[in-house]
Amino acid sequence: GGKNRLAEMLDAARHQETILTVCMYDVNSLKKVNDTYGHREGDNLLRVIANTVKSVLTGEDFACRLSGDEFLVTFAGKTEQEAAETIKLVEERLLAVRRQDRIPYELSFCTGILELGPEHTMSVTDILREVDERMYEQKRRLHIGRSEARAQEALERNSALCGLTQSEYVRQLCRGVHPKPKPPDVFWELMEELYKAHSDLKECAK
Repeated sequence: GGKNRLAEMLDAARHQETILTVCMYDVNSLKKVNDTYGHREGDNLLRVIANTVKSVLTGEDFACRLSGDEFLVTFAGKTEQEAAETIKLVEERLLAVRRQDRIPYELSFCTGILELGPEHTMSVTDILREVDERMYEQKRRLHIGRSEARAQEALERNSALCGLTQSEYVRQLCRGVHPKPKPPDVFWELMEELYKAHSDLKECAK
């Protein structure tokens, strides 16, 4: 399995006195794709990303599925920066695939990357825990960014409908004043966006 292969590559890197960079990635929006388009399309999402990752690997690099939407990649003899550049190439290819095949959902993932020198003393369990934490920190930032963008879009749209600047619109809401033309609808639409943003932050904190 993936953990055993990782252990073997760590031993080889230590024996050869070379670096090994470990990357864990988690596919974004898999549940949404499954719920919206069906599990067959969700499987296709995983397959397209996994195949694209494998297409950029060289030499002794190795990729495998750990569980569900989580995958492991090891880059033999490559620094963390070089691994990050390779991941960037994957992202660019996925964008091209999405445009070419007109795929209605995003093809993206979050990563956690860790470079290990031959002198490291971490166990396989410790390494996987560290890259997992780094990966979910990136995912947390992604969710926060998306939540803030949704709230900002709602604020811009609703303040424009009321003919107010964004700051004045917010000040009126804070005073309990519902700006015209459609006070209740506009207010609750913004509150719904803010609630979604809050829910995303709570989900990331779990």
